[in-house]
Amino acid sequence: MVVWMRTVTASADLTVGRTVDWGFAATVGQRLARPGPPSTDYTRRQVVDNLATAAKAAEPPVRDVTELLASVPPRAPRGPVPLRVAYHDACHLAHAQGVRSAPRELLRAIPDLELVEVGTERDVCCGSAGIYNLVQPEAAAQLGARKARHLLDTGAQAIAAGNPGCAAQLDRHLRELGCPLPIHHPVELVSRSITAARSR
Repeated sequence: MVVWMRTVTASADLTVGRTVDWGFAATVGQRLARPGPPSTDYTRRQVVDNLATAAKAAEPPVRDVTELLASVPPRAPRGPVPLRVAYHDACHLAHAQGVRSAPRELLRAIPDLELVEVGTERDVCCGSAGIYNLVQPEAAAQLGARKARHLLDTGAQAIAAGNPGCAAQLDRHLRELGCPLPIHHPVELVSRSITAARSR
């Protein structure tokens, strides 16, 4: 399920930010919550409360694509992808959503793909963390370089990462270490496997 938000800024500024009027709707078109016209009555806290209420009311809940694909039997045959791949746990999946096994299950189901685990500091952030690498560039760079070294230590030929921010951060630091590796979303590797099966 996708929830979209529409923002209209009003003329009054509050200490917590601009006054906003938020509309929430599910992809099915059902209106879940809709404050009245733009006014100074809606603070960020009320907006967050409205979003939380809308999210709780939403059915089905939001799931990562890897969770969805891992929860059903494959409908397309898988072909070989001879590649040694290290999986990077994105913070938004591993820590916020508790999604760790689903991406690995998808990757392990690909013939000839060898999934290797990061042995050191697997749960440590790569430094991307939303906009962390923009607001704290020095600390983010240290984390990125550290994570890139740990990924290289696996001997992987490629990295699988479920977050584009992580992919960009890791790509930068792998290049800076002089060891660029291809970085794929797990679903890209599933797609490559399906294509390999069809070309047989």
